[in-house]
This record gives sequence, structure tokens and C-alpha cells, in this order.
Amino acid sequence: MINEKKKMMEYINQLDNEKMQKTEKASKKITVMLSTVILIITVIIIIFFCIVASFFYNEIYLVFLQNQEQFVKKLESMYHQDIEIVEADCDENGNGTYILKTKKEPKVEFNATKEMYSNFETDYPQRALLYYAESNSLLQDIQISTSEKASQYYSDFSLLKTYSYLPIQSYEQLEQASKTLYDIQKFMEKKIEDFSVATYLKIGDYVSPVEYATIPSAENGIYQEKYEYYWYLKDTKEDTSMMPTEDIEKVKYPRILDVYANGKRVVDIEESGYGLISYLTASYNLEKQTYEVDAKKFILGNSDIFHILGNNTDLRFSFDYHNRKYNLYYTDDEIRGNSIPWISEISYFTELFDAQIEYDFEEKTVNLIL
Repeated sequence: MINEKKKMMEYINQLDNEKMQKTEKASKKITVMLSTVILIITVIIIIFFCIVASFFYNEIYLVFLQNQEQFVKKLESMYHQDIEIVEADCDENGNGTYILKTKKEPKVEFNATKEMYSNFETDYPQRALLYYAESNSLLQDIQISTSEKASQYYSDFSLLKTYSYLPIQSYEQLEQASKTLYDIQKFMEKKIEDFSVATYLKIGDYVSPVEYATIPSAENGIYQEKYEYYWYLKDTKEDTSMMPTEDIEKVKYPRILDVYANGKRVVDIEESGYGLISYLTASYNLEKQTYEVDAKKFILGNSDIFHILGNNTDLRFSFDYHNRKYNLYYTDDEIRGNSIPWISEISYFTELFDAQIEYDFEEKTVNLIL
């Protein structure tokens, strides 16, 4: 009996030992696996920070230690040119003044300056414009005046400034002139990346504010020119009879409208304060040819119509209208389900909230009935 008990105890001990051994093995496996995962994650983090550090080192190097050769290469890349240094007065990091010369069309000599933090100025776009004004028939009617302006970094070194216009005699010439200015911009953009030296339309004493670097199409350029000229004549109380009625009907929309909701002027809550009241306005978008309004400000100014939900931030804004939740977003200008863009077309309020819209262009107001 005693022997049997003894054998039973030995058997139980053996089982316990086997279980412990299995547990230890499993524990070791888990430990090894965890150690491996931690090691892999650590290596990935180290590699990531090395890449980030390398990137910032290169950026800092380019900012602070860009020498003459690197600066010239940067300009060559920007202007799609081969450039040589005629004269340079700069330090070991390339900071200073330059007189440079291009080796291919347009062959011009131009000035440049470079300052720390990669700040620089050149008058290459202006010199190139003058070059093509003298050699390309597309620019033959452009009038260009020039002046010298001191560099903002080196007051004793000058850069060329140009003021260019396409003069016309009458409104009838406006469409063709606008097409020409659009074509000039596209031509210069092929020669110089991000060409932004503006040439303006000129009719008598009127100089158009339209800049073709931002114009999306030739047709929109014509529209903007007609719009700007019409409102110049209106604001200066001059005669508009030379403009066809059909043109006036397309451009009669004021730049700014005061916004009303249910007949009550909407207060701009975000801009009001310290005893001053600011009111919301809608702006005419010349590219889309429609009115737009800050949707968040409109909703905040009508908290009796819209229920503002909590936990809103500068980048996240939610509200409720007729027991339905809506959100504002900031990435583009399209309606996405129950999400509307921060800057919304007035028509979106009809599409989403069945608002009736009443325009009064004489009084320069828009009233949304909700």
C-alpha cells in the first residue's frame, strides 16, 4: 500500500515536471518571438529616424552650404538652361551677387542674388520677356517699360523690373487681345517654369487686373477681362453702352453680396467682438462663375436654424439640420454625401437643405430661405 502511494506520488511529480518543462519551453518560445518582434520594430524605427535625419541633413546642407556651383545648377533646372557665371561677388557658401549668362535661347545676360536660407532673386524672367518681345511675333504688340530696382538683400546691386501691357483701342478688340495674352503666358511657361511676369490688357487709362498665370483657359480669360472692364466702368460711372447686352448679362454679378437668412442679415460670429459686429458676405468666383460663402460662418450665424454639435475643432465641424447630421470638410469644393465643403457654392444650400435663394443685384444681397 505504501509502495503504491509512493509510486503514485512519483507519477504525479513526473507529470508536474513534464508540464513545467512544456511551460518553460512555451515561455521561451514566446520570449524569443517577442524579442524578435521588438528587435524588428526597433530596427525599423532606427532606419526610419536615419532616413528622416538624412533628409533634414541634406535640406539643412542645401540651405546653409549651397555653393556657387549648386546655386547655378538650381537655376539651370528652374529655367531649363545652360548657365555660366560672368561675374560673382560672393562668399564660400555662394551668398552674394551674380552676373550670369545663358548659353541657349533665350541668350541673355541677367543678374541674380543669393542669400542664406536659399533665398534668391533673379531678373531672368524679365530679360527673357524682353528678348522674345524683340524676336517673336506673338509679342510684337506688347509695350514694355523697364526700371532698375535695388535687390532686397544687397542694396548696391540692381535687378531689372518690367511693366508690360497690351494696349487696344476699343472693346471690340478685347476678345482677341485676351487670347493673345493667354497664348503669351503659355508660350513663356514652356520657356520658364512658373513664369509669373504679368502682362496686362490696357484700354485708354484702364489697366486690367487680370493675371494670366492663374487663368485656367482662354475662354475664362476672356470672361474675366469682360467682367473686370464692366465693373470698372460701373464703379467709375462711365458709359457701358459699347458692351453688347448679352455680354452685360453674363458679367452683371457684383463681386460681393451681403448674406441674409430668412430676411435677417447674417452676423459673422467669428469676426465680431469687442462691441463690433461684422456681417457675412458671399464672393463671386470668376473661375466657376458662381457665388460662394463660408459655410461654417453661415451655420454659426444661424444657430437657431442649425443645431451645432459638440467637439468641433478648426478642422472638424458637425451640425444637425432637420434631425440629419452634416459635416464640413476642407479638401475640395464638392458635396460628398452629408459632407459639404468649407467654402460652398450658394446653390449647395438648395441641393442639401432645399433652401430658396433670392438674389438682388441692385442692392447686392442674397437671401436664403430655410
